[in-house]
Amino acid sequence: MALTEAAVCTLARRDAVQLTRDAPDVHQELVGRCLAEMDRAEASIVEQACLSNRARLCRLLSDLLERHGEPTGTKLVARLPVSRGTMAGMLGIQPESLSRLFSRLKGEGLIALSGRNVSTGSLAALRAEATSAAES
Repeated sequence: MALTEAAVCTLARRDAVQLTRDAPDVHQELVGRCLAEMDRAEASIVEQACLSNRARLCRLLSDLLERHGEPTGTKLVARLPVSRGTMAGMLGIQPESLSRLFSRLKGEGLIALSGRNVSTGSLAALRAEATSAAES
């Protein structure tokens, strides 16, 4: 499941082998992209391992709101694209821990939740919380 727009192209193995054999520049570009993506994934894994659960949730919510949020009055609102159970799995925490984190963020006024809709009055404050929670 893609959380952002994605374009997917499939190619039969024999066609891919033929293409990379006949066009070394295509092969080189594919290898370069694969290596760059592997580097990006590794950096993300290391970064995530160093963040607290709270920081990872704040980062996920701020990314979601930044990409998919729509202004509604003074708030930015987005629909969660996945269930809370799936979000907990994405963050590597138990659903109960996610519920507690949501409750704390709501109690502090950083977010509001209504069903699958999440909103914030300040994306900058949510981003700052992700950064300050990461440093502590």
